[in-house]
Amino acid sequence: MEVSRSGYYKWAKRKGKLNQYERNREDLKTLIISIYDKHSTYGYRNIANNIRNKTGWIFSDWLCHNCCKELNIKSKARKNWFKRPGEEHELIS
Repeated sequence: MEVSRSGYYKWAKRKGKLNQYERNREDLKTLIISIYDKHSTYGYRNIANNIRNKTGWIFSDWLCHNCCKELNIKSKARKNWFKRPGEEHELIS
């Protein structure tokens, strides 16, 4: 392989450190975890909108979705409680 000397030493110096994209993704993951702890019913779209509104970051829903997949975060669906038609119910007065 033909690699320049300066390129090799630059790579060796950088080795083990995160680049700016990896650092931003780690920061995003911490924000996702903090929002998910408060609102476990939020999906990735609501989490992304919440982060955008609070911080002003510009990122895609797809990035948030991928981070949620890596963190194994899924929204907890809400149950719909309803009475079937024809059943009686008590009136609270």
